[in-house]
Amino acid sequence: MIRAFVAVVLDDGLRSAIAATIERLRPLGSSVVWVPPRNLHVTLQFLGDQSEERLAEAEAALADAAAGSAPLDVTFHGIGAFPGLERPRILWVGLAHGALEARRLQARVADALATRGFMKEERPWHPHLTIGRVPDERRWRREAGPPLRSALAQAATTTFGTQRVAEVALMRSDLSPAGVRYTVRRAVSLGTLLALVALTGAFAQGTPGVPPRTTLACPESHPVKTYVSSTSTRLYYTADNRLYAQVRPERCFASAAEAEAAGYRAGRGTRDMPVKPR
Repeated sequence: MIRAFVAVVLDDGLRSAIAATIERLRPLGSSVVWVPPRNLHVTLQFLGDQSEERLAEAEAALADAAAGSAPLDVTFHGIGAFPGLERPRILWVGLAHGALEARRLQARVADALATRGFMKEERPWHPHLTIGRVPDERRWRREAGPPLRSALAQAATTTFGTQRVAEVALMRSDLSPAGVRYTVRRAVSLGTLLALVALTGAFAQGTPGVPPRTTLACPESHPVKTYVSSTSTRLYYTADNRLYAQVRPERCFASAAEAEAAGYRAGRGTRDMPVKPR
C-alpha cells in the first residue's frame, strides 16, 4: 500500500522564501515540528493508504479534474494557526490572491475523486500551506514565549510571493529513518481541455491573435506580445514583465490564457529574447 495525497507543488523561489522564514522561527519554537523545505506543498486532498490499482484510478480522476480547470495565480501571504495561536495544532502560510480560484480547483479535484470512489473529507477545505505542527499543547504553552509570538505576529503581514499554478500532482509519502519524504508520482497539467477548445476556436478563425500596431507595440485590446525565437520556442510577454517594452511582437493576444492556448509559454528573462532592441 502507498500513502498518497493530491497537492500543488511549490516552485523553487517560493519554497526558498517560505523556508527562510521557517529557519528564522525554528530557534524560537522548539515545541513546533517544522516542515522540511523539500516537503512544503498545498494539500488538495489526502487519500491515505492506497493500492496501485486505486492510485491509477486517482490519476484518471486528476486528469478529468485538471482538463477543465484553468491555470491560476496564487499569492502566499501571512502566517496563522489552526485553530488559533493560543492552542495551535497547525501553523500555516495563507493563500491571499487566488484563494477563491484555489477553492474551485480543490472542489473540482474532490468531486472527480468522489466519482471514482474516494471519500471526500468532512471538514471544509481552507486554502493554506502547512509549515509546522504542534504535537504537545502543554509544551507549546510552556515554551512558546514572547519572542516566538512576536515573530509570528510580524510574519502575519509577510507576502512570500506569487506562483503560477499550472498543474496538480499525485504525491506519495514514504517514511524512512531520515524522516518523511514526499515525491511526485504523477503531475497533471491544468486546462488541457480549455486550451484545446480555445485553440480550436482560434485557428477556426484563421491565424490566432492579431498583428502588432507598431514594431514594439500591440493594440490596447490585445496587449500580450508573442514571438517565435531562433530556437523555435513560442514565447509571450505581459505588460507586468520588466522586458515587455523591449519585445518586438510577431502576434498580439488579448490575454495570457489566449497566448497559452495558442501554444506560447511565458518568457522570463533576457535569454528568451531573440534579438536585443535597437
